[in-house]
Amino acid sequence: MTKIKCPVCEHTNDATRKDCMQCGAPLPKVRVHGSGPKPPSAPQPLGQSGGHSTFRKGQLVASRYTILDLVGKGGMGCIYRVHDNTLKEQVALKTLLPQYLRDKMVVERFFNEARIARQLSHPNIVRVHDIGMADQVLYISMEYLQGKSLRNMLEELLPGERLPVKDTVKIMIDLCTALEYAHQYTVHRDLKPENIMILPDGSLKLMDFGISKLMTTGKLTATAVVMGTPHYMPPEQFKDSSTVDARADIYSIGVILYEILTGNLPTGVPKPASQILRDVPPALDPIIAKCVEPEPFHRYATVAELKLALLGVMDLLRGGTIESKKIVKPPAAARGETLRRVAGGILVLVMIALTAIGVFGLEGRRARQLEEMNAQAVADPGESIERQWRQRYTTATELIVAAEQFTANREQTDEAVKRIFERIGTLRASAELNAERDPERAARLAHQALQCYAALLTPLPQGEYFFVVPGDDIDQDGFFMATHPVTVAQYSAWAPSANWPASASAATLDQPAVTSQYYDAQAYAANQGMRIPSRDEWERAFAEEPGPLATVFPEWTRTVTGGEPEADGLPTFGNELWVVTVSLDVDNNPTLPVFQSAQYYAPGQQISFRCVIPVNANPDAVRKLLGS
Repeated sequence: MTKIKCPVCEHTNDATRKDCMQCGAPLPKVRVHGSGPKPPSAPQPLGQSGGHSTFRKGQLVASRYTILDLVGKGGMGCIYRVHDNTLKEQVALKTLLPQYLRDKMVVERFFNEARIARQLSHPNIVRVHDIGMADQVLYISMEYLQGKSLRNMLEELLPGERLPVKDTVKIMIDLCTALEYAHQYTVHRDLKPENIMILPDGSLKLMDFGISKLMTTGKLTATAVVMGTPHYMPPEQFKDSSTVDARADIYSIGVILYEILTGNLPTGVPKPASQILRDVPPALDPIIAKCVEPEPFHRYATVAELKLALLGVMDLLRGGTIESKKIVKPPAAARGETLRRVAGGILVLVMIALTAIGVFGLEGRRARQLEEMNAQAVADPGESIERQWRQRYTTATELIVAAEQFTANREQTDEAVKRIFERIGTLRASAELNAERDPERAARLAHQALQCYAALLTPLPQGEYFFVVPGDDIDQDGFFMATHPVTVAQYSAWAPSANWPASASAATLDQPAVTSQYYDAQAYAANQGMRIPSRDEWERAFAEEPGPLATVFPEWTRTVTGGEPEADGLPTFGNELWVVTVSLDVDNNPTLPVFQSAQYYAPGQQISFRCVIPVNANPDAVRKLLGS
């Protein structure tokens, strides 16, 4: 009689069984030969009759995934809970129905989600494992999450209830943490409560990068197409989704924050949230207002700046001066809520001509300001940009003067500190020379000088680091380099707290942690507010301070081999990365770094890693360091 092995526990069962006799897991469908008992009838489709389910319970998909359950479905596809027989764990399988394979835009979005999410390795971003096709169905396998979307959480609140303000601010801080990492590579462009998952332990996972735009590869959509969800889109995204930057996501964060706090969307000239709900601290009002500014230049420049502002509010809340209360929602708001949810869930794909006549009901004030911005850009596209660079130069120079006074008594007996002050002098002189003839270069040089001052003032996490001053290229920022690779003890302590597989290993706890895949190193660094050094950063660090950089094992860099410079840090689908080795010669001096290529994931690899700490020289961050 034919036997069948359980894909979960590998117990051998009779082919007549539907479930494993040992662990109870559903068994794959098989054909029974011979004169044995009559085979069982085909399993019924998951879900109710007439649904959109494609796979059946117990079905083996792509010779790898055993279907366990249907967990969600929509008009374009389904999401299944499956057992991955390769990874030996439960994952989610997101599918696209066969009838959409002819829709180029839909397929492009589906593939784009997999491509981008595969390149992002962070505890606050859902992990994507694989993409493929089975039975004319496209699928993406990803981390299986047990939790609720932020939208579901809001809809489950009783009438008049709101999420506690402290919980709301924490969600926004975690969202900023995810985007602070993601914005190194991509703009999400479709932030909304539906794409934010809250797990049972309160941690956050950001999902659905389907219409994201990679920073490094340019456009996903044609310039005449608008993509996104109307109520959460900034004015510039209505004009051209392909040209927006990270400030578009900051706008969406402001809308989401206002909606959680008040139950309304910030349309027109929104009333401050603290005037609607008495438990909202007034300190949140200017933060929301700055996020939803119609002009991108008036918003926070980065999510790091926004996160810093939210952390200040969290400090206030932890002081115990504010309590969460139930607030009765006005009936009008309650009546409009259902309509907003329906409208907010629609993916918009329209021509820019329709946007120009306000097809989405974009508020008149914002539309007029957007038209004025466009008219100014057409009249003099260079003048506005030049003015912005001059303003940035002026701001940086003012902060440099303040930082100079703040560090006037800093002793320069340490060689490293001397190098920093010498570099500051060189950068300031170059910035002043370029102030009139090249405002952009002057602003960048002043920013680097300010970054050196920030390095002198920035408190560092536990460990040993040295500062690598900004390079001669205006794009070569300064950074702190760890003098030692991450140890097994450090990695093992971090992994459980971040819900990350503890895959790094070595003989003893004080040895460097080694891993077979780059994403383990990337996730550790990102969760600590650090990053893996690039090949350029390794070379600059070695030129400045070679002594601490001898390696025990090869160490990861984040630079893709043979790629264009903009491919830095985006390994995926067979890419190789540079790994670096620094040996010691007979006199115990480090040799020059040797770079070799390695697969970003290959079983059996033993590659260690160390981290670099970027220096935040944004104006708000420097003001906080200066205590102002």
